[in-house]
Amino acid sequence: MKILLISPPRFKMIKSAFPKTHFEGHFIPLGLLYIAAYMKKEKDYNVKILDMLTARDYNKLDDTLKIFNPDLVGITSYTYELFGLTYLCKYIKNYNPKIHINLGGPHLTLYPDETLKFPFVDSITIGDGEIAFTKLAEALNINQIPVDIPGIWFKNNNQYIKNNSPAIIKNLDTLPFPDRSFLPQQYYSATAHREYPFTTIVGSRGCPYKCIFCTMSTSIYRYRSPSNLADEVEMLSKQGYKYLDFVEGTFNVSKKWVSNVCNEFISRNLTIKWLINGRVDIIDDDICNLLKKAGCDKIEFGVESFAPNNLDFIKKRINIKQIEDSFYLANKYGIKTNADFIIGFPEETIKDIKDTVKYAIKLNPNYARFCILTPVPKTELYQWMIDKGYFKRDYFQEYALNPSEDFAVIHCSNILTFQQLSKIIKWSYRKFYLRIGKIYEILFETKTLKEFFNKIRSSIRLLLNI
Repeated sequence: MKILLISPPRFKMIKSAFPKTHFEGHFIPLGLLYIAAYMKKEKDYNVKILDMLTARDYNKLDDTLKIFNPDLVGITSYTYELFGLTYLCKYIKNYNPKIHINLGGPHLTLYPDETLKFPFVDSITIGDGEIAFTKLAEALNINQIPVDIPGIWFKNNNQYIKNNSPAIIKNLDTLPFPDRSFLPQQYYSATAHREYPFTTIVGSRGCPYKCIFCTMSTSIYRYRSPSNLADEVEMLSKQGYKYLDFVEGTFNVSKKWVSNVCNEFISRNLTIKWLINGRVDIIDDDICNLLKKAGCDKIEFGVESFAPNNLDFIKKRINIKQIEDSFYLANKYGIKTNADFIIGFPEETIKDIKDTVKYAIKLNPNYARFCILTPVPKTELYQWMIDKGYFKRDYFQEYALNPSEDFAVIHCSNILTFQQLSKIIKWSYRKFYLRIGKIYEILFETKTLKEFFNKIRSSIRLLLNI
């Protein structure tokens, strides 16, 4: 059996007000690499990965379909890319209606029933894909109905067969490391990274926190053992990688686990640099010291707001002192910082938002990112907006059933229009970055020509958008 895994193109995504910033770039599709590695280990299937984010058009897909001629295609699905995703599925079915199309990824956690109703979708995977998708392939390979596979829903003679238990892998150490040899490294870069080649990595899955705007608040948190994680980092270092981006939502959930990971890295004399996403309430002097010694050179903190009422509203469970202490400690140990801020809270005025930007400048992270508070389906925030009458129905469900190009997201502000929020978010970037001291700081820390040109390119695009 020939299996093609696809990371879809960003084609006709739901429109947003986010300007292109220094964070742009292409990350390797780590989830697909995990699935491919598992399938090769278990059954040595003939697997190929097509990353259409780097291919940029359908010519590469045409060549792959003609030459490779897959029997099973698995595609990562995101709600914000659903219109383009449905186009991709139809395109594949038009080429060969016999190809079995399976969709996996975050969207299936939100709208599984709606997705399975598409005539061009044969099955879906809910939850972790490695074992479930491999078992699906095993069943299809012997013309067997894929019953009793946790996480797999499928169609059989116009009936929907639902294996209601999601696929959850509790022991992440049992998984083989993602096989990055499936894709050429030169296609992947990001301005936020200081050394190349770089790749992404995860130390955990899920999240134990309950922020009301995040879909991960309902997921089960699991983490890898420090020795298993260090084994992969050591392997990547030997393969020539210079920088790692830990892409899980929160790296520092447990101080004990972070300490053990850092000590494992230190004991093996790993010199590779890495960055994490972190919470401000689980950072102290000892942790920062260990992170720096172990190779962490950047932390991206979810600050969200400096207004206590906003932090309480989104159930962030942090306070202003913790925010300021964390940035002080990171600076003390020479760890670069990024601060994520949210604007567009209910009742928030333009003056409130400008105060947030002033606070960002005072906090003085190396980088800052500003986003509009957006109600994502199936989150507590989304239900709150329904209860409060911002919208009277699950309007995202209608989009999930019938994706359209002109779909517009309803935001949380009952004071500012979307146009005003779009304007103020661009002003926020301009205010934070277009300062002589900040420009000098960003350019002065640049180490390589590739990093320099990435920053120049992103700066030009940012200026064009503001």
